Amino acid sequence: MPSGGGATLPNSVTPEAPEAPEAPEAPEAPEAPLYGSPPADAVEEDDADTDADAKTSEQNGSATPIYTSAEPPPALPDYDQPPAPGDDYIWMPGYWARNAYGFYWAPGAWVRPPYAGALWTPGYWLYAAPVYRWKPGYWGPAVGYYGGIDYGFGYTGAGYAGGYWRDRHFHYNRSVTRVDTGRSRYVYGQPAQFRPPPRARISYDSGPGGWERRSGPWPQMQAQQRELEERRQRQSVQAQQRRQELAQRANGALRPQPAPSQSVQPGRQQQFQQQLRQQQLQQQQQLQQQQFQQRIQQEQLQQRQLQRPPLSPQLPQSQAETQFQQQLRQQQQQQQQQQLLQQQQFQQQELLRQQQLQQRQRLEQQQDMRARQQELQRQQFQQRQQQQEFQQQQLQQQQFQQQLRQQQLRQQQQRLNQRESDARQQALRQESLRRQLAESQQREARERHLQQQQQYRQREQQQARRQWQSELQQSRQELYRQHNAQQQQIARQQAQQRQARERQSFQRQFEPSRRMQEARR
Repeated sequence: MPSGGGATLPNSVTPEAPEAPEAPEAPEAPEAPLYGSPPADAVEEDDADTDADAKTSEQNGSATPIYTSAEPPPALPDYDQPPAPGDDYIWMPGYWARNAYGFYWAPGAWVRPPYAGALWTPGYWLYAAPVYRWKPGYWGPAVGYYGGIDYGFGYTGAGYAGGYWRDRHFHYNRSVTRVDTGRSRYVYGQPAQFRPPPRARISYDSGPGGWERRSGPWPQMQAQQRELEERRQRQSVQAQQRRQELAQRANGALRPQPAPSQSVQPGRQQQFQQQLRQQQLQQQQQLQQQQFQQRIQQEQLQQRQLQRPPLSPQLPQSQAETQFQQQLRQQQQQQQQQQLLQQQQFQQQELLRQQQLQQRQRLEQQQDMRARQQELQRQQFQQRQQQQEFQQQQLQQQQFQQQLRQQQLRQQQQRLNQRESDARQQALRQESLRRQLAESQQREARERHLQQQQQYRQREQQQARRQWQSELQQSRQELYRQHNAQQQQIARQQAQQRQARERQSFQRQFEPSRRMQEARR
């Protein structure tokens, strides 16, 4: 996985990418506007107005972004870059944004550029005493100056080492940028030789603890890049106006009317006159060419008629000549009529052009008057705004004084309330102490009573235990006596049984001898 700190390529040489698989050629993108760095008016505003806006937004608790801050942004966090979702995506690094609640982290994302060949210049925080200002990022043909901030993933503080455009496709450097070869086809590997300097996680330029503005081409490139983008914007606007004029001329229109938002330039009238003169010269040249071609055609016709044999051989030569002269006269009359018609058309066109020029002049005068009126209205509006701002400042001062008075009254009231609360708390403490003493006395009496009851119960238990032990001993003795008597009785019975068995066995032993004796007798 590539590390968060990007790197610049050695010797500023763009590496050759490996051959990518053939892909269908993307269609030509429409002419997109060049996104240059914002004009100075958009960022370099009045300090007082900006601070006042920030204070009012903080008082209102708004979550809208704020582009100024009295404190510096935190250090850049360490995070992992997600893989590119596909081809021709540009990585926009994360940054610290601010609203009325404080700084919050805007995470980085993969974004489609507005046109092929566009690169992203990140925004950055700049210390402009006594506050920190946010310089927003922009799209352009090259990466500009972004405060020397090391955003990581190719944005090392000077340029971009995460890839480059080639053949209308963006090639990713997998050593710096995280890409998935299954999604991105144009990938190459170029190890980045970059050692992150100390304090590499600083997120703002200049000021105490910020990046120091280094000498070199990058700080000066900011102004150069802005001038280049503004020049390209003007050229694109002029080219668009020319295309509109040519299209309207082809459709028979006079000229494109300026947009309501554009002010009429002072040299417009001279430009229109020059254009009209050029058109007149072109039309005169066209007429001359037409006349020259007609003359050539007439001469060719005359030569053909001279070379042609006579129409009727029966007619004499004088009649044929008169007939030929009549035809020539008719042709000359027709040519003269055509020339007269062309002259009349040319005069009518000249009159129309003059009328159109007068209409243009009137429209320009009206537009100039409107522009002046708008300028006067704008100045009056600015004066009213200044008066309103002055009145608002006075109201704010009055409100501030009222707030101070109210705060003093609140403090006095708080002191009185504090004293009253202290007295109440002291009385409550004394009352609680009394209650605690009474409760402790009652508790001690209860404990004594409980101890006495416990002692009485213990005595009763001891007496009952002694009585139970004596009864138990007596019962054991009685049981022992009964057991002994039973044992003695059992022993007697066993002795009697043994004697009876012995008698029987004796009788069995001596019975045959007795019978023999009886038999003998």
